Amino acid sequence: MVEICILEYVVDSILTYSKSMHPREAILLLKGKMDILDMHILGTVHSHPSGALVPSLTDLNMLYGGLMIICSYPYSGMDCMKAYDAKGREIPLRICKSV
Repeated sequence: MVEICILEYVVDSILTYSKSMHPREAILLLKGKMDILDMHILGTVHSHPSGALVPSLTDLNMLYGGLMIICSYPYSGMDCMKAYDAKGREIPLRICKSV
């Protein structure tokens, strides 16, 4: 099973930026590694100020890369974040201690 491992400081940065942009939507590029490959753009992170944690049809049609993380209001922790693939299927998301 595929899962996304994200560093804690990255989660904190995403939540802080999303909160600072509220009520506007925040959009970020997600850079990282896939297995042992070099760092490259994996997808996007964006906020849903409405609190919805599911991708819209527009989100799926505008996807850059193969991964999307949605961060929703109130931007208070991992329970406010979910990851999805290009078909809108949820991908497990967890915090890792190091790369």
